[in-house]
Amino acid sequence: MIAAVVCVDKNFGIGNKGELLVNIPEDMKSFKKITSNGAVIMGRKTWDSLPKKPLPDRTNIIITRKCKKNPKVQADGTIHSNMKCIKAWLAQKDVIDNNNGIYIIGGGQIYSELLNSCERVYITKVFTESDADTYFPNIDEKPEWKLTEASKIKEHKGLQYQFCVYDRCDYVITNTQTPENSNTANGFDLVVTVKAFNGYKTVVVQVDKDNKVNVFADTWEYLHNEKNLMKFIDKVQAFEKEKNNG
Repeated sequence: MIAAVVCVDKNFGIGNKGELLVNIPEDMKSFKKITSNGAVIMGRKTWDSLPKKPLPDRTNIIITRKCKKNPKVQADGTIHSNMKCIKAWLAQKDVIDNNNGIYIIGGGQIYSELLNSCERVYITKVFTESDADTYFPNIDEKPEWKLTEASKIKEHKGLQYQFCVYDRCDYVITNTQTPENSNTANGFDLVVTVKAFNGYKTVVVQVDKDNKVNVFADTWEYLHNEKNLMKFIDKVQAFEKEKNNG
């Protein structure tokens, strides 16, 4: 899984002059529990602000403009890379399978650049307004993000806060239909109707006689990514199974 982990105030502020807005011990424990044994991706300023580095029991990846070409492993075991390489890496189909979680941990520009690569966001919401100069995107205003978990409201030194989990839902399959003229001798076509957040899409899934699956969705760039394409095929199969059983 690729996820962002962040602590925000009521306005989705996350920091001021390179410092966190609040220091809540239980939030720090939650961060460690979520990210341990995974890979954490951060910008150079976030790296510089860490009181202890590298973060133990995690692969530390730092995005820096000084890394012009391929990622480099440093003497302390950290990996220095650039945004272009990181985006290409996160788009690969096998990245999730080969890692115990990949976590985006800041700062503001890194969150904004990589949020579209995330499937989940772990947010600690602190119910206060702070003097912030750095912000996390307000995902409460983004329809593709759904609140799926929320803890009871907790309190630390007068600050109320809550642990929340948001999951991405880029689209919903609303219908599948086999055309009357589908040639079952050479395979079959399945017309899939999708409600995406930028409108309805029609996708044709074609399975030939050798069970090779081809997906035609030229106008929907979301499926031009191999990882998204494989997830889409799995969702179509699950939808068909539920439809046939229902």
